[in-house]
Amino acid sequence: TIKNFNIDSNIKILSLFFFFLCNLLPFIIIRGFIYQLAIITANVLLLGAFSFFYYFISTQNIKKQYISIFFISLLLCLSVGTRPHYVLFIPVFFSFIVYISYMENKNIKNTINCILIFLIPCVIYGTIIALYNYFRFDSVFEFGWKYQLNPGNQLNYNADIKDLILSIKNNFFLLPNMNEKTIFSLVKTYGHKIGNEYIVGIFWTSPIILMLFYIPSFLRKQFKTNFKIFSLISIMLFTIIINIIVTGFIGMIIRYIFEYLSIMIILSLISFNYLYSQIQNKLLKYYINILFTIMVAYSVFINI
Repeated sequence: TIKNFNIDSNIKILSLFFFFLCNLLPFIIIRGFIYQLAIITANVLLLGAFSFFYYFISTQNIKKQYISIFFISLLLCLSVGTRPHYVLFIPVFFSFIVYISYMENKNIKNTINCILIFLIPCVIYGTIIALYNYFRFDSVFEFGWKYQLNPGNQLNYNADIKDLILSIKNNFFLLPNMNEKTIFSLVKTYGHKIGNEYIVGIFWTSPIILMLFYIPSFLRKQFKTNFKIFSLISIMLFTIIINIIVTGFIGMIIRYIFEYLSIMIILSLISFNYLYSQIQNKLLKYYINILFTIMVAYSVFINI
């Protein structure tokens, strides 16, 4: 399992620094706008759901599994209040929880209990937020999107695949601004119907995400040897893809990039640490350690 990777202590420490300083979180915290607070809150709640899911698949104690399931559901429901499209993550978590709980014990009663426990926060919070939306916006499905007072004209916006393609291209590959006045700074984007802000491609700010190309191979191995870890990684990949698509239609904006970059970095670090733990050659490990240290130093400097 992930926690049993044979990793040097300095790699562990550097991985933590990389995650906390290179996922754009410090930047959006400094700006301090209220809508950035909503996105940070949603991300924290989602990461909390992942943590409880990991606890759920790691324990054999039925009561602890029930507690984990309840908090997974609760945190996911609360995240919908800050980012409505996070509702898409709920059925994915639910499906894996039901499947794992049944396959682990082959006990229908236990599986039904898991289903009911998961649905309790969904029903209660879903009812509350539906009533709130109805009384405030006259529709249970309206979260205030069309009432925003900005130049985006959301009321008349129609999703365009061109906006999504443009967002993906710039969010991932846009070169930084480098000239006689600056080494590495953000670049103003143009062409999107709603959101055009100063950004830079995340391949240049967090090159560790190239490790995601190994994820398919890692998933195949986990599917055969540890379906629980396979489930966790699969859910994280799903959230990344959905966030890339949804935010891509909305704009090229740093706070939207943060929503999926933070999870991408986690998966990238898992991939790197797993591959590193498989290396037996001490000299090769030494050189990889040096390269990883240089990459972290570069990324921390750029992000700061």
